[in-house]
Amino acid sequence: MGLRTRFRPGTRRHATVAFAIAIVVSALGFGGSALAAPASAPAAKFTGDPVKVATMGEFDVPSAGTSNPEWPGAVQARAKAINKAGGLKDASGKTHELQVIVCNSALDPNKATQCANDAVAQKVVAVIGINSSEAPQMMPILTAANIPVIAPVVVDPSETTSKNSFPITSGVPGAFIAMPQILAKTGATKISLIYPDIPGAATAKLFVNAGIKKAGVQDGGAVPVAADATDLTPAIAAATKEGTNGIAAFLLGDAQGTLLRQIKQQGVKAKLSTASAFLTPSLLSSRGDTTNGVLVVGSTVPITTKTKGGQMFQKDMNAFNKKLAQTDLAAQNWLGAWVFERVANTLPAITAASVLDAMGKLQNMDMGGLTPPLTTTTPFNSPDNPSYNALLARLYNPTVVYERVKNGKVFLVGDKKNPFVTVF
Repeated sequence: MGLRTRFRPGTRRHATVAFAIAIVVSALGFGGSALAAPASAPAAKFTGDPVKVATMGEFDVPSAGTSNPEWPGAVQARAKAINKAGGLKDASGKTHELQVIVCNSALDPNKATQCANDAVAQKVVAVIGINSSEAPQMMPILTAANIPVIAPVVVDPSETTSKNSFPITSGVPGAFIAMPQILAKTGATKISLIYPDIPGAATAKLFVNAGIKKAGVQDGGAVPVAADATDLTPAIAAATKEGTNGIAAFLLGDAQGTLLRQIKQQGVKAKLSTASAFLTPSLLSSRGDTTNGVLVVGSTVPITTKTKGGQMFQKDMNAFNKKLAQTDLAAQNWLGAWVFERVANTLPAITAASVLDAMGKLQNMDMGGLTPPLTTTTPFNSPDNPSYNALLARLYNPTVVYERVKNGKVFLVGDKKNPFVTVF
């Protein structure tokens, strides 16, 4: 996804430079930023008015070559299951058709602004799953309208400080700070970073460096790679010099696959880690055994591990569209829809105001084993790094899961009964 990382570890200030991470962005054919809703089911099925939610993000960015229809598809999949079962049921007993409005912000701040304005105009009661680098354009509009945002992929401080934001995973900050830590956990003692030489990447370096420090290992340095580089031999040599035995790496698009292939061809023995968003389903399926053994930081427990939430997610996705990838970012959006559903069931009237109020009072909500139970009454607190506390105040789940690739799939590493690792 084209993400703009604006967090700066250790300070409340944040960088404003763009950080284009082409990892997640989906194509649904909805045509620009216009909001699109699926066809309504017959009104006779429901006893109350329809309830609208929105999902928005970089769902189709041809210029970046990215396509992730599974993100909005996951929200739509849960909505389809709800409607098929009789609709969203409020506390008064009325049933409502749940309509999902999809808006593609297309890595364009103007379209992102329009997505948020249109959501307000459509009177949505919640936004589920902002997958966008353009959160700074969206969040102020949604906050001013008191529309809750459930399960945004955290890439900007607005998503961890705004009163209406309810992240359910640790997002970009968690992924980058965890990459060195998973390497250290599996034996690496000196860790380097390979990263794209683009504006804003320095911000990501700060999080990786914070992870190296927290892991208590040696810093092997950082190696930038030009966006159009095809021969990564010099970068690999620089990243493995002087006894470096761990590499945290994230490159954009095809470059990530090239890096994995050339590391394999050159017989590099250093352990390699990345974040799940950089290992797209197409990359995993096309690179064969070159991805075997890669360590992965994930945001939810992978569906290769049996969990209640994972089974529900798979069932809903298969019923909606079997061709959609079942990734952890899709699972995160699906979880957001499931959280919304259960909150709405407790409300006499399902409105933005009532959902916002109820979302701020959650205590140990079951997340089906995909993430830890969700509590939104306790702000983020890092004993090791108190400087993060104000910046990440609403990061209610400061954990990641550790995974490893085998035969094109990711599998959990470690304790299946307690897979969640706090990384701050």
